[in-house]
Amino acid sequence: MSWFLNTPTAPGWKLDWPAIAEALSWVAAMSSCAPKPGHYAEGTVRAHTRMVCEALVENPCWRALPVADRDAVFAAALLCNVAGSLAAVTASDREISAPRSARQDSILARGLLWRVGVSAEIREQVCGMIQWHQAPHDWIGQPDPLRALIWASQTTRCDHVAMLCTADVEGRSSGDSARLQERIARFERLAKEEHCLTQPWPFTSAHARFLWFRDPQRDPRQAACDDTRGEVVMMSGLPGAGKDTWIAANRPDHPVVSLDAIRAELSVHPSENQRRVIQLARARAREHLRLGAPLVWNATTLTRQAREPLLRLLADYSVTIQAVCIEAPPEILFAQNAAREASVPRTVIDRMVSHWQPPDTSEVHAIQRVGGRKRSP
Repeated sequence: MSWFLNTPTAPGWKLDWPAIAEALSWVAAMSSCAPKPGHYAEGTVRAHTRMVCEALVENPCWRALPVADRDAVFAAALLCNVAGSLAAVTASDREISAPRSARQDSILARGLLWRVGVSAEIREQVCGMIQWHQAPHDWIGQPDPLRALIWASQTTRCDHVAMLCTADVEGRSSGDSARLQERIARFERLAKEEHCLTQPWPFTSAHARFLWFRDPQRDPRQAACDDTRGEVVMMSGLPGAGKDTWIAANRPDHPVVSLDAIRAELSVHPSENQRRVIQLARARAREHLRLGAPLVWNATTLTRQAREPLLRLLADYSVTIQAVCIEAPPEILFAQNAAREASVPRTVIDRMVSHWQPPDTSEVHAIQRVGGRKRSP
């Protein structure tokens, strides 16, 4: 069953909410999750989500989108409060007790979309919309509003963000709708003026983009002198996705710093403290970086937090960084992981998925996505 099976279509544009709730178990779970006071006047997360979807379906701009974009924005509307159904709840009053944010919603949505076989390209569009769908509300009060706009444009389309945000506002029982709608309109106007309403903000080069994200004081319009020397391939992917196979086929002559290999060398189990492993891996990486030699960093690198120390190290050596994101459908990934000599417990992989944040162009010079289902909705 396609995740997007119940997206409303012409001519009736009927929102079949009972069919959606039946097909998607986490939607049903929303009905038992009452938000903490002040979050949703609609009563439950499910009621709010339904109102958001209804508002979106009535939007003529959404109806005019190409089918794939229409499906993606509708999926984002369904998932933009998914933490409400998957968050921890108290046994006494069923209120949402886990901290929530748009980022958490996007991470949880990524795992759900991966498990049902949505292609990585569409999945990341959806997750980008979810992560940034509050940006039109928040960007005006930020010290550097343009920075938030540029950042959002790197991972999703700002016009789709505005469309989702509008539906979110119209799907609330709030007396503040006019002020919020004006903020959304100003967000769209600025995005159009900055030529990033339907495309990423136009940096002069990938290196200029990389430097700007590393330095908040840098002018985004400033060209960058390309002083890079050498390339580092940073692998990213869940255990069993096929990272070693890709390296053997595509970078057979490059030196590889592999955290799995170093763990085996030092007899450090993945569940133990990894400090010695990381220290040795970085020391070996520095040896190659000093020479300007190409390098492959082979680890899962599944979260921004895990990648940041590595990216900081690589930036110090002025190298071009290409992230290679290796994916496999769940059934293939779990089978390949089970066949490995040092397989990772499924519970550990499930925990990794619950924190999964693939690299994006705010972190590296280039991204290559490999594997996974190519199916579109």
